[in-house]
Amino acid sequence: MRHAWLLYLLLIFGLSSIPGTPHQLQLSFRDKYAHFLLYGGYGFLIAFGGGRTLKWGLIGSLAMGFLAGAITGAADEFYQSFIPNRESDVFDWLADTLGCTLGVLPARLARLQRLGKEGWRR
Repeated sequence: MRHAWLLYLLLIFGLSSIPGTPHQLQLSFRDKYAHFLLYGGYGFLIAFGGGRTLKWGLIGSLAMGFLAGAITGAADEFYQSFIPNRESDVFDWLADTLGCTLGVLPARLARLQRLGKEGWRR
């Protein structure tokens, strides 16, 4: 479970490698939810599997989720710009970043349950 985030990252880039169809370029904001949820899982696995990030406290964990989401999301959007009928979208990147940032919260809640109220500070 410790390195599950790496397999999940490979899944994200694997999904990004699938060429789109011409009509996919005109999607509504519904695909932003998919980006948010997909990267939320990534943030969860980073925080939960990483262990150390949970010791950074809530603010440190959120910062790590933000950085991981921003960097990975930017790389993913850049990569997609080379895939046929896919495009790079700043709103997808924002959804990726926000999803990864907030994805650490369930891992924090799990730690809180294990350690009690002190779990938020550790």
